[in-house]
Amino acid sequence: MPKLRQPDRQWTGGPSNFKMCLKYLIFLSAASLFRTETVEKVTSDYWEWRLSISRQFSTSIGTYKYNDRLDSYTYEKLEDIKVKVDEFLRRLTLVNSSTLEGERLISFKVLKEILETVQDGYEWKDYQPLNPISFLEHWFFGLASQPFDTEGDFVNYIRRIEGGPQQMEEMINLSRRAIAIGHTSHNVSVSRVPRYIDDMVKPPNVSALYSPFKDHANRILENHSAAMDKRLQDAISAFNAQLLKVKEFLKNEYMPKTRPGLGIGSLPRGRENYQACLRFHTSTDITANEVYDKGLEEVERIEKLIRQKMINIGFPITTKMSEMYANLTSDPKFLFNNPADALANFNKIIFERIKPLMPKYFHHLPDLPLEVRAYTTDRASGGYKTGSADGSRPGIFYVNLFRPKDNPSYTMVSFSLHEALPGHHNQASYGLLSDIPPFMQKIEWKSFNAPYFFPFFNSFIEGWGLYSEFLGEEMGIYHDDYEMLGRYGEEMFRAVRLVIDTGIHEYNWTRDRAIEYMMNYTYFGPELAANEIDRYATWPGQAVGYTIGELKFKELRKKASDALGRKFNLADFHYTVLRYGTLPLSVLEYVVDKWIADQRAGGFPGVPTGVAPVLSFNVFSMIFAAIYALI
Repeated sequence: MPKLRQPDRQWTGGPSNFKMCLKYLIFLSAASLFRTETVEKVTSDYWEWRLSISRQFSTSIGTYKYNDRLDSYTYEKLEDIKVKVDEFLRRLTLVNSSTLEGERLISFKVLKEILETVQDGYEWKDYQPLNPISFLEHWFFGLASQPFDTEGDFVNYIRRIEGGPQQMEEMINLSRRAIAIGHTSHNVSVSRVPRYIDDMVKPPNVSALYSPFKDHANRILENHSAAMDKRLQDAISAFNAQLLKVKEFLKNEYMPKTRPGLGIGSLPRGRENYQACLRFHTSTDITANEVYDKGLEEVERIEKLIRQKMINIGFPITTKMSEMYANLTSDPKFLFNNPADALANFNKIIFERIKPLMPKYFHHLPDLPLEVRAYTTDRASGGYKTGSADGSRPGIFYVNLFRPKDNPSYTMVSFSLHEALPGHHNQASYGLLSDIPPFMQKIEWKSFNAPYFFPFFNSFIEGWGLYSEFLGEEMGIYHDDYEMLGRYGEEMFRAVRLVIDTGIHEYNWTRDRAIEYMMNYTYFGPELAANEIDRYATWPGQAVGYTIGELKFKELRKKASDALGRKFNLADFHYTVLRYGTLPLSVLEYVVDKWIADQRAGGFPGVPTGVAPVLSFNVFSMIFAAIYALI
């Protein structure tokens, strides 16, 4: 039998073997070099994946593929997210970013920032993400916020309710892991939840979860109505039973083990965690010390403005600010006891005082429809809900008109500027009509995950809201000292947050000290102040984003004005900062710097860039081809 030939272990086959191997190596190198990704493909795949793991958020933005499923709260999901994020970051390295410009370059930068934020936050997966239950996370409310137009919609909804017990069990398991390693929330974060659960647990046929059947079943269901009714009531019964299990878990296991310190800084490596939270919520590297000092500076500045207005309207100089605001809030001349009159005043401010001036301060106005509506139930003071890009669904400025003292007329101007025009509605409308990917237009908010979550850039969103209140002064929207006191009261409230948030998480303030500080400088009474402090304890760093974002908008505006001098146009500046939707502050600064450079170069933004890298890329391919042919 002939002896089998052993594989070569060195170059013994002469020049032909060497040439073949060299060609193979060149081929592999060239294949690696030419393997590219497009930013459109990566962002599209990223968004599809995000919706697949954020199923309830997906429903809320009108994507109904996952309407029969709830979000997962497993520890394995926390690990899986890191793996997937690493993969998307690797794919981004294959995008030839030097050839990108305009919206494509901005979307590349924003996605990179999002993915890197999640990647950096991974080391904190055993902190906040293990505590999904808090008074800020009403996961058991809002489940009925999905379409009910077909029988299939009812089936999807029932499947979601049937999935509720499993979801809650996953939350309990995460919370038990937090208990085991000593990374729990403070008691104030969960102490209200048992009461919320008691309010939620009702007999199935009067439960809030049953309302879709009562409201829509007769219109849609025919032969299967009785069977659907029974299945839904059975699902609600199981859901209620699990809610009560969550309540008992909180009272018997979790609450006795909550962290002793109010702030996250009381945990091991807690101050490092807080710094990561500040980075998450501000998209800057600002330190806790810098935030605290800036807060003290802002509080002092705004207090001087408030006291001057107090003197102007006749208050003694020794009057406490909280006393002054309490006096104004109880003055009948500022109160609307008829909700219809209050709603009419909001509309008058927005559509008669603000809107006619908008073209002077903004170019390319989107002008999507906006409505002011009263909440149908007693809840937060108000908020904004984004409409649709085609205008078929208006943006809605919701206001709470159940408590007249919460909406005295002198506060309505700053409130309208912040939430409607030129604030959130205006900002969101630019994003809706921009040529940017969906992941930059639709933002998912969660309170408990940060800093291990997908950032929602609230420094941009809320910073713009506060900047809009400031811009109202230049627009001449505030008509008297009372309305200016309303503005300064809101500005002070946001500045105080810088001091209190860092006080709690960096300097170990007690709850009582934080409440006292809040009441000394704002219009908040004891109950509202306590609620705010508990929010800051539960959501480290989030409240800081508002003022930091506002100051960044002002800083960039001054930077552009100083650089451009007479060429500076405020309406163009506003269009520049809003045209790409919601941005991290680092990318916002890049956008403004690019705009400044374009204006200096002659005002022709968008000139193609990246020609040299493309030529260089082609030179490489020519070299590879020449070498390959020669050998």
